[in-house]
Amino acid sequence: MGKPTLKLIQEVETRWNSTFQMLQRLVDQRKPVGAALSGLDSDIPVLTSEENANITGCLTILAPFHEATVELSEEKRVSGSKVIPLLKMIETMLQEVTTRSTNPLARELGEHLIKHLREKLHTLQSSSIMSLPTRGVPD
Repeated sequence: MGKPTLKLIQEVETRWNSTFQMLQRLVDQRKPVGAALSGLDSDIPVLTSEENANITGCLTILAPFHEATVELSEEKRVSGSKVIPLLKMIETMLQEVTTRSTNPLARELGEHLIKHLREKLHTLQSSSIMSLPTRGVPD
């Protein structure tokens, strides 16, 4: 089919980005996976267009987390002073992509993640150790 041979990626609960990477690879390899499934004597159905749209919408929602994880993983040491600003950046980006999303499932995922991110952010901002490096920095 003209694309390099790639394996599907399995989600690993302890790896932050594995869900994003798994879904991205599935979208990237949608046609070869569909062709392989339709050629097999299997009960596994090919993804519907609605399921593909849901996956694509969820990838858009998960993208801010992916970008932040990639940025942090490129550093040997991550300063505590980066944590709160990075979470605020994720919150802003997540709010934007959720508001723009036309996919109901993706929007629901975004709203759920925003709620939990805000709870974690509030906890971190209440912690004197984590908030010290960002005191005096405007929101």
